[in-house]
Amino acid sequence: MTRSSGIHRAHVVVMFWSSVLAISASSAFLHAQSTSFHNAPASAQQVKNPYAGQAQAARAGKAIYAHNCGACHGNTGQGAGNVPPLARGTAQTASDGAIFWYITQGDVNNGMPSWANMPAKQRWEVVTFLKTLNKAQGAQARASVAPAGAIKISTAPPPFRETRHNSSYQGRGSSRTVRHAIGHGWP
Repeated sequence: MTRSSGIHRAHVVVMFWSSVLAISASSAFLHAQSTSFHNAPASAQQVKNPYAGQAQAARAGKAIYAHNCGACHGNTGQGAGNVPPLARGTAQTASDGAIFWYITQGDVNNGMPSWANMPAKQRWEVVTFLKTLNKAQGAQARASVAPAGAIKISTAPPPFRETRHNSSYQGRGSSRTVRHAIGHGWP
């Protein structure tokens, strides 16, 4: 083997691996660009928030969020344990429509209840509030929560299921009711 054929072979190997790396990087980039927020359909991603940028909607959303979401996601959206933060990350880069869709659908297998029973207006107000979380601390929408009673919060039942277990509970063979909470934050 001559020296020039060895250099040529090394050059071919370097070019091959460079091409593989470039293809992998562009594939990952394209995948990241096409991946939606929690697999929200394209139609949901295109839906516009009718309350976007409205300070009153953000204040109402903050109260609703504190009542229904804060126990898991944190009062300031910081997340906790395996619960993702909402003040930064994908929740802030996702479209309002995708977030609304996810709040509505939920993902019970991953601990996120469906809030489909909550009125659509309130779900949009929560989305409006979420989009204020990464803004400056002095943002008007985050300045204060509306006084108690100023905003009517949905009385829809919280997302839980009720099951009955027959067992010898305290030795009496009675039927007892156990509520399995899927979310937290309700009284």
